[in-house]
Amino acid sequence: MHLHSDYDGTFRGIGIGSSLADVQAELGRPHFSWDGVFCVEGFPGISFMLSSRKNSGFYGLEDEEPEDREHLYGYALKDLIIERIVISSKD
Repeated sequence: MHLHSDYDGTFRGIGIGSSLADVQAELGRPHFSWDGVFCVEGFPGISFMLSSRKNSGFYGLEDEEPEDREHLYGYALKDLIIERIVISSKD
């Protein structure tokens, strides 16, 4: 299930329009998963698709371990916002 646009629900305070910095503060450090979304360890089945505040559209960011933990590929974590929340079953 993909939740987007006018969906106003949250998962532990994180919803559409929350930043990756919000995810880190509330759930833990997100990581890029093999299927093209950001996940947080300990929360199987919940993932996030992002866009930059400056542009529309999704970003295919690759997994990296940045030296500056507050930036990812030159974007501040506060500038990468959740555009979709993805809920899937994990067997």
